[in-house]
Amino acid sequence: MAIQASKIVSVNPRILSGTGADLVFNGLVFTTNKTLISGDVTAFSNATAVGDFFGVDSDEYMFANVYFGGFSGSQLKPSALYFYKFAENGSAPFLQGSKVVANTTLANLKQINKGTFTVSINGTTLSLEDQDLTNAQVYQISQILYKII
Repeated sequence: MAIQASKIVSVNPRILSGTGADLVFNGLVFTTNKTLISGDVTAFSNATAVGDFFGVDSDEYMFANVYFGGFSGSQLKPSALYFYKFAENGSAPFLQGSKVVANTTLANLKQINKGTFTVSINGTTLSLEDQDLTNAQVYQISQILYKII
């Protein structure tokens, strides 16, 4: 008795454009992770970047490792992975920041004895002046910045 070829192999027909350019393979993930800003799509080009943003123990990072590997035998690997925050019940506004300067330490911040912190939100500028950080601890610095908003 003969075995049908379709039981052993599968053929996936494909047509490439005349220029040789292939399809772009990108994905979008909806997540409830609180690290993301609501209303913005955040793009990553590799799993390492996802891990740096969400943390290497996050579900997003674990997914990205599989996603960027593509599937076995694939001719094209993903070039980007997009994340969008899904807020089931809406979300409160918040301020997200980043490192002030690479290699900034608490010792560097303690050299500020008359500093001004300024934040601009939707065209409104908020300031906190004459801040002395010479004896401040990390949690006190974050409290000072929290006073602005």
